[in-house]
Amino acid sequence: MSIAWRQALAWRMQRQLLEPVGRRPSAKSYGGSGRSRAWTRPRPSSPSECDALAPNQGNSPARLRSLRGRLVAVDVEGAELYVLSEDVDELMSTQPMDAVRLLPGHDRWVMGPGTRDEHVVVPPARRTAVTGKANLVVEGGVVRGTWSAKGDELTVTWFGELPPPGQALAQEVAKLAAILDRPLRAAISTA
Repeated sequence: MSIAWRQALAWRMQRQLLEPVGRRPSAKSYGGSGRSRAWTRPRPSSPSECDALAPNQGNSPARLRSLRGRLVAVDVEGAELYVLSEDVDELMSTQPMDAVRLLPGHDRWVMGPGTRDEHVVVPPARRTAVTGKANLVVEGGVVRGTWSAKGDELTVTWFGELPPPGQALAQEVAKLAAILDRPLRAAISTA
């Protein structure tokens, strides 16, 4: 089975950023104790990512061996990664998407294992800008900019690799304004 990174990110984004919290998978649904986080990451994972996610919590190669009957290797553009067998059909049927989300600084989307790969989450030239306290703009699962709010203005600094999705950004700003219960005006610049 082979998929593209955009497809894997769309599957992860659908489960982590688009589904209501109550429908997101838990560690217990993956056979964990509730303390284990490795298999709550809804994206194909490597054994080293599992160790980094929850060291000393049973996510070592021994944990992988214990899940052997439930894990399926998936080729993601040349990288052999693993997903639970019950997730394969959903992963394979997921279509890439261009959904936009505004995330807070230090969000797990960019801070966890597996996020350094340039075609996965953060382009290498932008990693320093997004791993501090920057609030993040994600499009299609990839960090495409940062945002900040001051008064009634929300400033988006869009990374210049692609044109900014004006309408989708405006919709996200409107959602944030509703959450904050105050008007927000979007100002978009390109870095």
